[in-house]
Amino acid sequence: MKKTFILSTILISSLTFKAQSNMVFWQPINEAKISVTGKRDIVPNTYKTFHLDMASLKTLLATAPSDKIVSVKNSSIIVSLPMPSGKTERFSVVESPVMDEALQASYQNIRTYSIHGIDDIYASGKLDVTEFGFHGMVRSPNGDAYIDPYCKWNTADYISYYTSDFEKPFIDRGVCEGAIGENNSAQKVSAPTVQISACTNLWLPAHGRPFLWFYPPLPANHPPGL
Repeated sequence: MKKTFILSTILISSLTFKAQSNMVFWQPINEAKISVTGKRDIVPNTYKTFHLDMASLKTLLATAPSDKIVSVKNSSIIVSLPMPSGKTERFSVVESPVMDEALQASYQNIRTYSIHGIDDIYASGKLDVTEFGFHGMVRSPNGDAYIDPYCKWNTADYISYYTSDFEKPFIDRGVCEGAIGENNSAQKVSAPTVQISACTNLWLPAHGRPFLWFYPPLPANHPPGL
């Protein structure tokens, strides 16, 4: 009985340490100190800014088990993410590839993950790390949130915002976002989401930001709507 208690204590302490240690990956940063290295495609009405230790985050995520072996709820790897509220929330994480093994081998710098909330047990989401930086999407009854690079070519500084605080300007939407037709004519976007099967065959939020991940082009004979 005593041995079981000691082992349980060690396990809990280990998980707590992991969660606390990866919190330092994200640090609040004054927006005035962020280097603007390219265009800002996403400027929400309200957001928080954070600086990321990318190398340390990659090291942690590299230890995440495959979702083929461990379910995301049972993963012992914990990542902390900065939320638009200013708080940091914990999530269990597993690697969840969106490419087959052969294609993944050709794109080693693209890694994708699934997450599940620990502090908010109803939260879930997706993460990716590419040469363009980190991206995060969290779905929760408390509000859906994104974490995106502050601007292009800056992979160290990020914004955290609720989807309700951003809508992409109509003039900036293209064919894949349901705003500009193939003949460059304007098309009305009235539904909360628009289908973009011609581009990635996924659903795109009306604010124009694609769901996170890199998707290779679909073959020409790919059935529409699948």
